[in-house]
Amino acid sequence: MQFLNGGYAGEKEAFRDLAGMRLIESRYTRQVAMKKHSHRFAFLHIVLRGTTREESSLPVNDLSVAEAVFHPARSPHATVWQGDSAGFAVEFGAGIDSELRDRLAERPVALPISQVSGLMIALRREAYRADNCASLAAECYAAEILSLVEKRSAEKMETQTPQWLRQAREMIYDSGVIPLSLTQIARTVQIHPVHLSRAFRQHYQETLGDCLRRRRIQFACQQIGARDIALTEIAQEAGFADHAHFSRTFRHYIGMTPSEYLTLLKPQSKRGKDCESRKHGGQNDDVKSVQALR
Repeated sequence: MQFLNGGYAGEKEAFRDLAGMRLIESRYTRQVAMKKHSHRFAFLHIVLRGTTREESSLPVNDLSVAEAVFHPARSPHATVWQGDSAGFAVEFGAGIDSELRDRLAERPVALPISQVSGLMIALRREAYRADNCASLAAECYAAEILSLVEKRSAEKMETQTPQWLRQAREMIYDSGVIPLSLTQIARTVQIHPVHLSRAFRQHYQETLGDCLRRRRIQFACQQIGARDIALTEIAQEAGFADHAHFSRTFRHYIGMTPSEYLTLLKPQSKRGKDCESRKHGGQNDDVKSVQALR
């Protein structure tokens, strides 16, 4: 099955064409399972709320808030969005600039929380902009995003990752914000601490400590999107001693401060007010055909 342009399941929150790209935000009030399919154009989607699971050639299947996946055109995959989830996708259509087209990766790429997350959130904001600068802004964000995706695509694929290394990273992910020691992790995966530390850094291009920090930032992103509480409280819940440290670490991984992320994540304008979906009743024929699968 091949979905045409704009073909994404879920209820449309935003739908706008800019500079040959299609920006689509969807929410999933209940579980939506999409059997193996492909898309006519390459696209990148990021989880805004909840979780999703993909089955593709990628070794990474479960995606949570601020994690993204790039799929080239006609790349087969199956997707399950859990209830109370939301996602944002940018589709690179036939009308994109040739410079952007040349940067499209040739294989699927999984992207953990990183500067791509921040840039995707910034690009999402352009779907709600009323001014005529949105097209240029969207192109600029897309150029940066595709450059980072291209770089990630050139890295070693995780299909060769030893089971004990995957288990070590899963321990960090499952721990949430609870600190772990190297000895604890090494004992669980039955690998010498020195070898574990060195192998983890060489394979994932980050230390175990950096991985835990990134997991804490992901937790913070989840809380910023789901709760209306002070950022200082979120910083404490995420395990940071003070707001300044939290802000510096957040900027390092996401490319912006927590307050900037909050501003971009929750547009002040009414949802959908400035979207082209107003012209189309919220969706086009391709989208309607996809929603029939729900």
